[in-house]
Amino acid sequence: MKEQTMVRLRDSKLTWPIQRFIEKLNLALIPKKASFEYQLKYFIELLQIEYLLDIGAHEGEFIQRLDRLQCSLDTVAYEPSQNAVKKLSERFASKVDIKRLAITEDGRTSELWDTGSPFASLKKRKDKLVGQNSEIVRSITLQEAAIDLGKEKWGKTLLKVDVQGSELEVLRSGGEFISSVPLVVAEASLQMFYEEASTLKDIISFMTESSFSIGGIHTPRFNNGSPLDCDIIFIRG
Repeated sequence: MKEQTMVRLRDSKLTWPIQRFIEKLNLALIPKKASFEYQLKYFIELLQIEYLLDIGAHEGEFIQRLDRLQCSLDTVAYEPSQNAVKKLSERFASKVDIKRLAITEDGRTSELWDTGSPFASLKKRKDKLVGQNSEIVRSITLQEAAIDLGKEKWGKTLLKVDVQGSELEVLRSGGEFISSVPLVVAEASLQMFYEEASTLKDIISFMTESSFSIGGIHTPRFNNGSPLDCDIIFIRG
């Protein structure tokens, strides 16, 4: 496969909201082929992806992004936060199989930290935010979620992982599934808000050791002019 790697850093914290607004007008501030959306759709079509396993679905932001790209995938969404699942169900219950479960490395019950935002985490925030409450939630491993999806679908599945600092643990729990899935989108923190959060280096190391190449790296969110995190597209081979 021809290498499609594109690394792009946005140049200010205002670029992301401006870019979202401009895209609604069907225009672009950047070359179309350098955008996350263009690359994602390119690989979905190239690899003939039919299914989405959405780990850390939150309120359905990634599902909505695929809708905008006119990528209709059969979707199973995992989200442990009760508040997020409620919103997710209101928006997508008729088209998405929603499971209120966390994905962890050992598949045991876990403590979920909730700050009141849509982005609850199994990692406790370092900044001790007011209102950071916790609850015990059920969890399974990524391999178990993949088996529930159906092994015959693995070769046509896009795996998306956005779990607020626990991405490496989720990926490591994938077992045989990680050796079969052709396309992965994973978030990696660039500012360490969570205790013992996965690092960009660790995620890339694990994925390259698992026979993936980087298809693109994008930094869509900023805090005081510095990138908060990045979305990485991994392709097998």
